Amino acid sequence: MRPDVIVICHRPEDDRITRPPELIAEVISPPTRRRDEQTKFELYRQEGVTWYLLLDPSRAQAGLYRLVDGNYRKVSGFHDGGHDIAFSTCTLRLDFARLWERR
Repeated sequence: MRPDVIVICHRPEDDRITRPPELIAEVISPPTRRRDEQTKFELYRQEGVTWYLLLDPSRAQAGLYRLVDGNYRKVSGFHDGGHDIAFSTCTLRLDFARLWERR
C-alpha cells in the first residue's frame, strides 16, 4: 500500500525515507474508503506518522488527524478555508477552498 501524498521536512539520505513522514494524505474514493479510513489509518498510527489527512472529493470535505499519545485524534474537519500545520522543521499551508473549487 502506497500513500497518495507524503510530506517530509528532511532530505532523504537515498531513494528511501528512513523515518515516518510528517504527514500522509489519502484521497478517498468509493472503492478505497474502507482501506483509507480503517486499514491505512491503523497502519500509519502504528508507524508513527504524526499527521493523517483524509480527502473526500465526493463530499468536498477533509478530515485532519494528529497522533497524540499513540492514537489519532481529529483536529478538524474542513469544507473550505485554510489551515496551517507546523511540523518539526517546516510549515504546510492547506487551502481547502481552492482544492474543491473545481466541483
